[in-house]
Amino acid sequence: MPQLRKKMPQAKRESLGALDYTYTIAEVPWVGGADADVYTKPGRYTAIRIEANNLRIGDDRKSIYVDVTYEVTELNANCTQLRWFGPVRIPSPYDSEITQFVNVTDFSLKTTIEGVNQIWNDLPVNTPNSCVSSVRAKIDGMGSDDLGNAQLELTFHIPVRFKQAH
Repeated sequence: MPQLRKKMPQAKRESLGALDYTYTIAEVPWVGGADADVYTKPGRYTAIRIEANNLRIGDDRKSIYVDVTYEVTELNANCTQLRWFGPVRIPSPYDSEITQFVNVTDFSLKTTIEGVNQIWNDLPVNTPNSCVSSVRAKIDGMGSDDLGNAQLELTFHIPVRFKQAH
């Protein structure tokens, strides 16, 4: 008579990987100042603040969340201020459970731009082990800047440890 064997559950193996993800903020709401137009011109200054912090693993353990802030403040004339804040979900490309972050830090950048600026600006990422690997920002365009002229593009690079069934 043949012997029956119980099928044992497959062991999960820990591995290292990274989540790479690009996120674009296409509209930045007007929150202060006389109007929603950041008017860049010679002799004027515009402040930018960008933060990515509060990294956390999602309840499903298959995604990461990070809080992002993008703020544009006109430092002259009517002090227009635009600000976007919210969580960004970064899905895992792995069929696995994320168990922890590996040597990664928050990102913070404050800078000032002088003069006319209606282009995409590549901004420096000077934070060692930052969760952000590249940043591009727009602050001005023709008309109201809260309706798509001001934008942000962040590329995340987040090293993680994960368990994968084999």
